[in-house]
Amino acid sequence: MTLKPGRIPCINPKCRRTAPQEKYEPGTEFICGKCFKLVNPDLKSRYHSLKKRWKQVKRLAAKRGTPDHEPRRLWWQIDVNWSKIKAEFTDPEKPEGLSAFLDEVGM
Repeated sequence: MTLKPGRIPCINPKCRRTAPQEKYEPGTEFICGKCFKLVNPDLKSRYHSLKKRWKQVKRLAAKRGTPDHEPRRLWWQIDVNWSKIKAEFTDPEKPEGLSAFLDEVGM
C-alpha cells in the first residue's frame, strides 16, 4: 500500500484507512473506528478507563498550575494496553489458510 504524504496508516496491516498527520503528534499510532470495533471488549474497556484517568490527571495538573506531569505508572499501563491491541492485528491467534481450516474440521 502506498501512503500519501501527510497521512498515518491504521495499525491493522490489512486495513487501508488513514488519518491526517496534522491532527496527531509525531510518532503517534492510529486505529480506525472500524478496526477498533473488532478489538476484544476487555481491551476496549481498559483503553477507555485509562483514557478517562489520563484526562483526569491532565485536568488536575492544569487546575493546580503545575507543569504537565506524566505519571510513569499510568503511562506504562496505557502503553501495555496499546501493545495488546496492536498484537491482536499483527499476531493472530490462528494462522490463516489451510491449517486453520483443517483445525476447524478436526483433521
